This record gives sequence, structure tokens and C-alpha cells, in this order.
Amino acid sequence: MRIAQQLKRTRILLGLTQAEMIDNIMTISFYSRVEHEKHDITINDLIDILNDHHMSLYDFFSGITELRTEDQIIQDQLTLAFYEEKVDELKALKPKIRNYQLELERKLMLAILQENVDQLSPKLKQEMKYRIIKIGAWNSRSLWEFIILMSLYDYEEVKILMKIVDEKISALSLVDSRQMIALANLKLAFALCCLHENDRINAVRVLNEIDQLPFLAITFTPKILAQYYQAVIAHDQEKKQLIMNALKDFGYQFSLEGFYLCKLVTD
Repeated sequence: MRIAQQLKRTRILLGLTQAEMIDNIMTISFYSRVEHEKHDITINDLIDILNDHHMSLYDFFSGITELRTEDQIIQDQLTLAFYEEKVDELKALKPKIRNYQLELERKLMLAILQENVDQLSPKLKQEMKYRIIKIGAWNSRSLWEFIILMSLYDYEEVKILMKIVDEKISALSLVDSRQMIALANLKLAFALCCLHENDRINAVRVLNEIDQLPFLAITFTPKILAQYYQAVIAHDQEKKQLIMNALKDFGYQFSLEGFYLCKLVTD
């Protein structure tokens, strides 16, 4: 994987726009050309960007080395295609997949993007629930997987699993930007699940927990969306509109009423 590809991968997995990724280190147009492999980035600029997002050079370059397995590379490709809503890319990855768990992930991602999760067979849903994620082995990857899987569990199951996650949070390294953004988005997904079930008490509690997370570039989106849903609960139409306008100004396009959190503009 080239440096440009790894930069884009890192940015999308952190939930950042190009402007948030560079934070005035360089112009957006220059950075866009870097991601599209039309311009090189200096090592000093790369270090500044990584430092801004609490990522070491070792962690960044570990994603480029040949030590990564084929399954790890494909899993990253699946994740990027899903969060960029590229259905055609998810379909194109099918011939490359030899791991059954990854194929289950690919099928679920397609079902979510095409809004036909309900059409999956009960047997396939059960396989997805028990083969995609390892309950208890919580890290950034499993937290993201839980977000994707959440629509397959009933509400009581989701509450039990979230309680387990909350009990394990102290063991997570929240100085790790990948775990921080995964946890913030998982909590937001759970808050939306609570609202869907008319459980406003739990929804308010979880939204308040998101408010208490450190205010960093990587937590900007889930924190401001938490503010949006607090305004929804409070029937504060003016605040809702202000937040929608602010997010559009930052370059986001998304469905605030939908389950999936934020569709980033990446071009």
C-alpha cells in the first residue's frame, strides 16, 4: 500500500474530512492531490498530520508493510468501500475473498447499503452474528464490526452487549485514536438504537457520555451529532437546523435520521 492510499485509509477510518485531516498544515487542494497520488508529501508534513491525530509513524507505516496478511488488506478494502458507500467496489471484492468471515462481512455491508437486511435469511443472520465478531475481544476493529452488526440483534441483546463494552472500556487505550473514534461512533449508533425503541432515558444517558469524551478532531462528528439528537429529544428545531448547517459547511453529507452516521465527502 502506498503512502497516499494509507493516508486516505487512515482519514476515513478516523471519520475525518480532508480539511479536518490536515488542520491547516497544507491546503486542501494540495492534500487532495496527495491522496490521488498526484503529489508527494514531505516527511515533516506527514509527521505533523499524524501527531495531530495521536498516531505514531510506526502505526502508520505498519499498514504499508508487506507483513500485513491478504485477509487484513481485504478487510481494510471492505471497510473503506462500506464507509464510502461504494456498492460496486464491495461487489468487485467477492472474487478476492477466501475467508468465509470476510465474505459474511461483505454480504452484510451490501445488505445495509442496499437497505435489504430484512431479506437476509434467519440462518445467514445467525451466522453473521456469531462468526463476524468475537464477543469480549474488544478493540477498534471489533467495535466497528459491532456497529455494522447492531441491526441484526434485538434491542435487549444490544443493551447486554453495550453493558459488556462499557465494563471493558477501562481496558481500552483511549489515547489510541482508532479506538477513540470507534467507541464514539458505537455509542452514537447505540443512542440511535435507543431512540428507535423509544427508550429516551438510555438515549439521553449515552448521548451525555459522548459529550464527556475528549474534544478532538476525531471526535468532532460524533460529538456534534450527539448534540443534534439531544436537540431532537428536546424538540429544539432551531438548534437542529444550526447543527445541520454547520456540518454541511464542514463538508459532510449524510442522513441525520438514518442509522448510519456520517457519509464523508472524499473527492
